[in-house]
Amino acid sequence: MKAVGYIRVSTDEQIDGYSLSAQENAIRGFASSKGWQVTHIYIEAGKSAKDDNRPQFQQMIQDAQHGHFDVIVVHKLDRFSRNLVDCMTYLNQLDKWSVAFVSVTEQFDFSTPMGKVMLAMLGAFAQWYLDNLSSEVSKGKKERARKGSWNGTLSFGYTTPQRLRDRLNSKPSEDDAKLIESTLAQYPSAGDTDAIPCPFDSPAIVLAFDAYATGQHSQRSVADLLNTHGYRITSRRGSGLFSGDTVGNLLKSRFYLGETSYGVRVKDKQRKWMPGNHDAIVSYDTFDVVQGIMANRYAKYSPTPHNTKRVYPLTGLLIAVETGERWRGQVQRGKRRYLRTKTGSLSGRVVMAQTMEHRISQFLQGLNLLPSWQHHVKSIEQKQTPKYEADKLAFQLGRLKKLFLYGDISEDDYIRQSNQLKQQIKIIEDSQAIDVNKVIEVGQIIENIHDIWNMANLQEKKQLCRQLFEAIYLEDDQIVAIEPSAILWQLLQHGTRFGEDRERIRLGHTIILHPQTTVENLPYMLA
Repeated sequence: MKAVGYIRVSTDEQIDGYSLSAQENAIRGFASSKGWQVTHIYIEAGKSAKDDNRPQFQQMIQDAQHGHFDVIVVHKLDRFSRNLVDCMTYLNQLDKWSVAFVSVTEQFDFSTPMGKVMLAMLGAFAQWYLDNLSSEVSKGKKERARKGSWNGTLSFGYTTPQRLRDRLNSKPSEDDAKLIESTLAQYPSAGDTDAIPCPFDSPAIVLAFDAYATGQHSQRSVADLLNTHGYRITSRRGSGLFSGDTVGNLLKSRFYLGETSYGVRVKDKQRKWMPGNHDAIVSYDTFDVVQGIMANRYAKYSPTPHNTKRVYPLTGLLIAVETGERWRGQVQRGKRRYLRTKTGSLSGRVVMAQTMEHRISQFLQGLNLLPSWQHHVKSIEQKQTPKYEADKLAFQLGRLKKLFLYGDISEDDYIRQSNQLKQQIKIIEDSQAIDVNKVIEVGQIIENIHDIWNMANLQEKKQLCRQLFEAIYLEDDQIVAIEPSAILWQLLQHGTRFGEDRERIRLGHTIILHPQTTVENLPYMLA
């Protein structure tokens, strides 16, 4: 029989006999005792078995379906999966494909009736372990918050003494070293992992709140202000530019008031905040002013009986490909419509608003989600384009500039190619800050879009369209391209049947473009 081994460790399981080499030796020894030929070892390093989003695991399942081997050998069942549903689903599939499954440690033959009973019991224990671990982690976070400690990812603007000491050991500039030492001196009794204001990033928080509190800035312009001053939002995937959304979340966070919470989100319930052990960066007066401005701006766009007919869900989104101008909403004889004004030799055109909005609803209803779309979306973090890809594109951009300066390419080619490279760099940078929870929220909207769209009023449709689209390109009055928001783009790539194409995804006669596509390079994208 042809046998394959599957070995896996998560980051902290390199001990107690779970190391990759120990698993492989056990598998090969067992197979040898059975007279089986081991043709391949699938190695999964640093991957949890709580779900099936594991590259080598999926490759092994595909190879099993194609009949490349007769039996899968693992060291223990929990190396294969800790999710009971996944475990039973895949083992049933293996049985249909006449592929046997053996656990070296448990030494069960899961093809027999008794083996299947034992399989269900072991799978149940593996699932219990995962559920119990999740419950204990949740309890721990709640207790940390009750004691005033921070949970999850430390908010931008704060750091810990240990992180500052690590930075000091990396031999920073003289000025940075003095700033670090001064900050540490202010918090002599702080623990290694306690939250303290970061001397490099906390000024960005003050800048953001003070700017927005003037009433002269939007979330987008505050993001531009922070980016211009050289500040960058940080996450586990690296650093990236601020966006309107990240600034909006920042301005609403009470963590900057010296309060803390634990990461439990309950729908329709307000998050509970409590006193934290960390110093505040923002005063309560400034925070209240900012919240008031945000509330007033949101209220201004709430639908009212007297202006409902003048609300245009697609206003500002419809763009004429021929000129780059935006179609505008207009009421004539009590009927809403979208208008493209006459420009030069280009005649004006009109389309009824209800007709165009119906086309958009039909488009959204055509976004068929995969049955397991949430599993795929949750794997986004594992599939993020590495930052070095953006660095490679930046190198190409510099090389392109030299070619232009040397006269090797025309100005038109330089502008076109540089725009495309800049767009690709921005896409990678923006993807670093994608919030998987927001992608899932959009997916849930798409799942129920028929009912949501039919029940929504015009103002709610307008808010929904701004959440889903950056632009909708029209040629005459026909939709020729859709530019999705960054969140919808992630859903399209990972949660729909259309898959991922580096340049575009085709949906019928509509071309779905990358987010942040500019009107100037649209003709090249459509070519």
